[in-house]
Formats: sequence, structure tokens, C-alpha cells
Amino acid sequence: MLLYAPVLARGDFVWDDTVLLDRNSLVTGEATLRTVWTREDFPLSLAVLAGLHALWGKSALAFHWFNVLLHALAAVLVRHVLSRMGLPAATAAAIWFAWHPVAVASAAWISEVKNTLSLTLALGSALGWIAFSRRWLPEGATVPERQSRFKQASSLATAWTAFALALLAKTSVVGLPVALLAWVYWRTGRCPKWAMAGLLPLFALALAMGLRTVWLHTHQVLAGAVLPEADGMPLGLRVARTWWFYAVQALWPAELCLIYPQWERGVSGGIVAWQLAGLVALAAGALAAAWRGWRGLLAWLGAYTASVFPFLGFFPIYFFAMAPVSDHFAYFSLAVVAAGVSGVLSSGARWASEFSGKRIRRVGMVGLGLGLVLLAGLSHRRVQLFVDDFTLWQATLRCNPRAWVAHNNLGTFFAERGDLGRAAEHFRRALEIYPHNAAAQQNLGRALAALGQWGEAAEHYGRAVALQPRNVAARRGWAEALEQLGRLEEAARVLREALGMQDDVAIRLDLAAVLRRADDLAGAVAELSAALATHPGDADVMNNLAWLLATAHDARLRDPARAVELATRACELDPDNPRMHGTLAAALAAAGRFDQAAAEAERAAELAQRRGDGMFAELNRRLAALYRQGRAYVDPPVRRVDRRFPTQ
Repeated sequence: MLLYAPVLARGDFVWDDTVLLDRNSLVTGEATLRTVWTREDFPLSLAVLAGLHALWGKSALAFHWFNVLLHALAAVLVRHVLSRMGLPAATAAAIWFAWHPVAVASAAWISEVKNTLSLTLALGSALGWIAFSRRWLPEGATVPERQSRFKQASSLATAWTAFALALLAKTSVVGLPVALLAWVYWRTGRCPKWAMAGLLPLFALALAMGLRTVWLHTHQVLAGAVLPEADGMPLGLRVARTWWFYAVQALWPAELCLIYPQWERGVSGGIVAWQLAGLVALAAGALAAAWRGWRGLLAWLGAYTASVFPFLGFFPIYFFAMAPVSDHFAYFSLAVVAAGVSGVLSSGARWASEFSGKRIRRVGMVGLGLGLVLLAGLSHRRVQLFVDDFTLWQATLRCNPRAWVAHNNLGTFFAERGDLGRAAEHFRRALEIYPHNAAAQQNLGRALAALGQWGEAAEHYGRAVALQPRNVAARRGWAEALEQLGRLEEAARVLREALGMQDDVAIRLDLAAVLRRADDLAGAVAELSAALATHPGDADVMNNLAWLLATAHDARLRDPARAVELATRACELDPDNPRMHGTLAAALAAAGRFDQAAAEAERAAELAQRRGDGMFAELNRRLAALYRQGRAYVDPPVRRVDRRFPTQ
């Protein structure tokens, strides 16, 4: 808890933390506890986050405390699992796991409650399996009271249930059945029938949930996404490089980064080839050792490979567009490496007892203590980077200047604080590195629109839509830019396409505004009427429709009585809005009630003046004078320009 004190005391949401709350289908009501299990990739984690949100709201500190406590619980369970597996140095290995800086990317990042929750449940499954297996192990016959059938069955049921829940939290623990089988092989020297029968449901669950995750990533997460081009490296070399990366980072966490650099194109020889050769040699050596009865290395290799298998590159993952590897992918494998650390420590202690004096053993214990303290220092330093977005992304760019996601998110940070110039610089840099980033295209379009650079804004919004055709927000931004450029027909087309994807009142309001500017008042009235039919309590829809019915230059569209009714309801819903009162004034004038119209116009001017909107206040004073003369206001028709000839 001391190591993670920075995020526990002042940690904020970072990166996609708020997305998991704001777009959580259980929080938004799009799913229920009955339907979420079939439509989401990690439904149990979403359910837990939704429950915490119901208890604490959007309290970042509360979520940080929950996630760090889960990591602490996982460390305790690592200790129990390793101890019951027969590894004497389980406590030291568990401390190594708890204090390891690679684990920070899971424990200090709220989004990765998926990791801490799934590993905790997976370790619970391992404890159940170990209890079930005890009867058949070599020392099982020496147990005074052998397990009853009920206890054995309950242990096996615990293993199955906990593993199913772990997969529902996150499927990255699919390698657990292989790890458990490797442990049985290490203890017995074979893969007995009882182990295969007991593990068969776990293998079936892992296969089914793994295929489900691959399908969801392929058809939903990766829909419309463009992953980076292949780096020219054969799959076998990529697998070897990734395998060694996670092993080396676990044993020597010297240079950690949230977003690691993409591997260079064309690297197919040299050190990478040696990595593949080293992996083959290690596997051959483990087989030879197992042939002579030393099965530990082979068992560990099988368990470790299974733990990193989902991230070796066999399956497409959206994160690969950002980096080929990540610390948060290594959380489960870190627990497996802890088992190897436990084995090495216990072997070292045994060697020191047999072949060396107490002094050597004490030196070893001091060295172990210093090593753990060093890990703790590295972890505490790394935790401080996850306190807030700005700190995290600045640190990411220091270790990887080409981290396009860091540039995009820093741009968002500056944009939210009104520094649009710096925001645009970061968005442009992100697109130089990775032009297929739809979020950066949309963000740059928004920044340029705020700066009044509508032409370039329209270009980037259009690219965002090309990358993500169903991105409704990007389509609305594109339509706004097109409208500002006077390309009204294109803007209307884009908004109609957006309506086909999502029947939203805001889109209909945008479309009605475009049609009104294009002088298609009948179309604007139709869109606003459709919006009012689906959202009868929306004050903005009432206000806009009332204005058209009161002031349309086409007398066939005017309906003063209906306009007064709608404007009155809009004022009741938003009584301090000057625009609502201005519309009511126009509607009353259209109905011939000029004294009331002038009074409402004065009321609109007074409210606008209070808000600091002097232009709108002056406009309504002029309209009040018009109404006192017994004249209603009528919107003039839009002047059409023949674009076949150039104009001055």
C-alpha cells in the first residue's frame, strides 16, 4: 500500500478509465445483468465497475483503492498457490510479484481491474485444483485423513467455477489449464488420466471463451481499424522476440514504457534470429533435462509459454496498432515467472545449505532483500506516473517519442484547457506517425473548427469518417464544417447518413438548421416535427419548430397558433433562456398579439443582457419596437447564388 500511495492519495482517471464508466453498457442502461454476458468481451469486469460506480460514483480514488487491494490479494494468493505447489520460497516470490514494477501497469491503471480481477479468480481456481489433486500426488498416501469424495468434488467445482469467472473478467488467463497440467507433470512425471479428465472442462472453457474473444475483436473492436504494416519479420521470429521480451522484462525491468516503440521494419536477422535459436536451445535443454528426471524447467516453460500465448501475435489485437508488446499483457505471466523465481530461490537456499557455510547463506539473504527493495523503489517511482494523464503521457513520450496515442491524448489534454494551438500540434504529430488514427483525425478536425479553419477541419473530419464510417460524432463535425463552407447539400447528405445509423434528436436539430440555411423550410419543419414526435419534451426542438412556424417567409408553412403553443411550453421548460422568450415574442406577433409580443421581446433582451449577450439583447429591443408598430417579423428568403459563374 505504501508503494502505491501516490495513486491512492491523489490518483486521477487516466487514458480510457472514464470510457469504461461513461460507455459501460450497464451504467448507460444499454445492457442488463441478464444480457451483458453475451454482448461484451469482459462482462464480469464491467459488472464490477458498474457496481462500484453505483456505490461511489466517479470517484477515481475509490477505484484506485479497489484495484490496488485486488493486486495485494493476488499477491497473497500467489504465495498460497506456490506454497501448496511445494515451492519453499513462496513468500519471497510473492513479495517479488507484489513489488514488481511491471505489475504497476495493471494495479495503478483503473482500466486494468480486468487484469487484477481475472488473475485473482484464476489463482482461486488454481487453489481448488491443487486441493483436488492432492489425493493423487506422491505424498497423498501419507495424508492421515484422505479427502472425502464430497470435499474433492467441491474443490474441483471451485476450480471450474473460479476459472469460468476469471475468463468472464478477462480471457488473458486462458493458459491456466496448461499451467496446471504442467504442475501435475512436474510432480508426477506424466500427464495422468485423472488430471486430463479434471482439466478437460477448463480446456473447453478456455477454447470457447478464447474463440469468442477473437471473434469480438475481429468483428467489433477491429471493425474499420487499420493495424500497422507488417515489419517484414517472419511470424516465428516475432513470436520468439515477444516471448523473450516478457521474460527479460520480468527478470530485468530496467526500461519500462506504457507504449513501447514499434519494432523496426525489415529486422529479420541478428539478435532476433539469436532469440529464436536461444528459445529452441532452451526448449531442447529442458527436454533433455526432463529425460534425466529434472522436469522443473520443462514444466515452467510450458506454463510460461501458455501465459503469454494470447499476446505472441497469432491473433489480431487492437493494441498492436499502438505497440507490439505491453506491460499490462504480462500480468498473468508475471505470476508464472514468480513460480520460477520461487524455484530458483529454493534451489539456491538448498545449495547454500549443502555446499556453503552460514555466511554465504546470509549474504544470499541480504542480496535477496536488497533486490526486493530495489524492485520496490522502481515500482514506487513508476506508480507516480499514473497519477494523472499529463504526467503519464509526458513520460510515455520521453521513452517513446513516436507514441502516436500519447500525442493524441496530450492534444486532448491541451484542447480541454483551451490551448488549441498546442493541441493541434500534437494531433498533427500523431497523424504523421499513424495516419489511420480516426480519433486523432476527428480531434484535429474539432480543434481546427474551433480555430475557424473550416476547410482543413472538413478534410480531417472526412478522413475520420472514412476510417470509421459509423462514427456519428465525426459525421456531425464534418457536416458542421461543410455547412460553414456553404456546401449545404453535402452537409445535409452527411447528416441523413448519420440519422440512418442513429436516430438522435441532436442530429435532427443539425439537419433542420442546414435545411433552413439552404432555404428548404418545408424539410426543416419535417425534421423538427419528426424530432418532436420522438422527443416531445425537448425544449430546443419546440423552440426551433415554433420559430419556423412563426417567421417562415412561405406563408403556407406558417401556423401562429401552433407556434405560440410550442414556444410557451419551451419557456415553461427553460424559463431563463432568452432565446425561448424571443421565439415566443415572434410567435405572439405572428398571431397578432403585439403588446404581449413586445413584452416578451423586452423580457428576452433583459435575460440576454444578464448573460452578457449584448448582441441578442439589442436584437430583441429592435424587434420589440417592430411589434409595437403592429408588425410581425418574417425571416427573409435565403439568397440563392448561381455558382456557374464566378462572383466578385
